[in-house]
Amino acid sequence: MEQRKLRLACYDRMRVLAIVGIVIGSISDILVTQGAAAGQALKLTWHVANLLSSLVKPAVPLLLMAEGALLLDKAESASLKDVWRHRVLPMLSTLAVWSVIFLVVRYLWQGLVGENVVPLDALLSVVSTPVSAHLWVLYLLLAVYLLLPFLRLIVEHAPRKLLWFAVGLWLFYSSVMPALSAPGVLPELALAPYAAANVLGGYLGYVLLGWMLATTEWRTQSLYMVIAYGVLGVLTAVGTALLTKSSATANAVLYQGFMPNIAAMAAAAFMACREFNRETVFTPWIGPMAQFSFGMYIVHGLFALLLQPLVYVIPGILSILFAPAVVWLLSLVTVAFMRRSLFVRRVFLGDY
Repeated sequence: MEQRKLRLACYDRMRVLAIVGIVIGSISDILVTQGAAAGQALKLTWHVANLLSSLVKPAVPLLLMAEGALLLDKAESASLKDVWRHRVLPMLSTLAVWSVIFLVVRYLWQGLVGENVVPLDALLSVVSTPVSAHLWVLYLLLAVYLLLPFLRLIVEHAPRKLLWFAVGLWLFYSSVMPALSAPGVLPELALAPYAAANVLGGYLGYVLLGWMLATTEWRTQSLYMVIAYGVLGVLTAVGTALLTKSSATANAVLYQGFMPNIAAMAAAAFMACREFNRETVFTPWIGPMAQFSFGMYIVHGLFALLLQPLVYVIPGILSILFAPAVVWLLSLVTVAFMRRSLFVRRVFLGDY
């Protein structure tokens, strides 16, 4: 029982770290893109924002790896009935509710953030394009949940060597080749559509990778993983600066979640959390905080949008220091109140 408690605390830490990273990235990304558009690229504020964005980009992959480690270990994940009732339908309803909310807010706020929102067009394209950019993760999780029974059966019956081979194929086709053929690198290496065997497609590979790492007895010190994470983050920032300088516009190709640098950072973060869990005692506040993570992810986009005009007005360094903290705190307080009502939790947070 104590071992299971510590194991769950490990994934709770990952969720908490992921939401902190996502909130920081929601502000630093604005400064990176808007700074480059305003001709401020490669100045001090831009470099600081670029470094922060580089360090937090593995947040969503880490979240997916934690989901894979937890869900693929459950026998009920192979049940279509359980997955549809407890995963797919709640996610669909949550996505529908928040799509409407963000559509209304964007329409009312469009003059202040420089948007031109046509509600009917946004609703008609909601199947292919999220109403708010950050809601793409809900689409991703929905796809993961739909494929969860198949993945569960695969990891339950397939030999581990075959599973590692699948992870290797995913890394090659979904990570290495897109990185080598990215604009500004070697686009001539881009595979033709019929040759791009994007096995496990894009982000889905992180779900399998998380389960594989969680069930593999690799021992290392968490400090080594933290150092590796930091070095890769700095290299990502340096690479992004060099690509931006050569293209004269913000080149964020190394930010993409399936790039090899991001995959390596996510794996390092996962291993660091796992080893840290063995080296330290259980932290009682981690569990309740992790329960807020999904709701905080959703509502942080609302506060980031509402505060976006201030990001343009406040000096860049101050925005980086204070805006993420304000968004994180507002998101935490809002979700804490929302979770007090069972009805609100089910309708707005998909908590069934």
